[in-house]
Amino acid sequence: MYSNYFKLFEFLQNSFAKESAGAYDAGNNQLLSEYLSDHSPDGKIIFLAANPDIPIKGLGTRLLNELQKRVQGKEIYLFTDSACTYQFYEKRGFQRQKEKKISLKLPNKKIDLQCMLYSKVIDK
Repeated sequence: MYSNYFKLFEFLQNSFAKESAGAYDAGNNQLLSEYLSDHSPDGKIIFLAANPDIPIKGLGTRLLNELQKRVQGKEIYLFTDSACTYQFYEKRGFQRQKEKKISLKLPNKKIDLQCMLYSKVIDK
């Protein structure tokens, strides 16, 4: 099920924002390359999101807490940007390791973003 979601997301991203998707990916790849020069992470959070229209408060926190129970002692990382709620990760002990400013060129506008790489060693 989730693999179908990611395929759909990639299709939409590449269909409507080809050039911008490339700039975003290039920025994240640069951050990752720099990060890997002095870190050896055990895993990556690819996507974590909750539907804001569902009245269940704390779902993202519960999902992250469950992950942390399962990967104690491991270092994980994730990508996010200034258009997302990166503060969520900061409040849960993730550290901003790398950042890079990029500009996304969409058909009718330009969006300036700060791409960020966060990581955390999960407490035992």
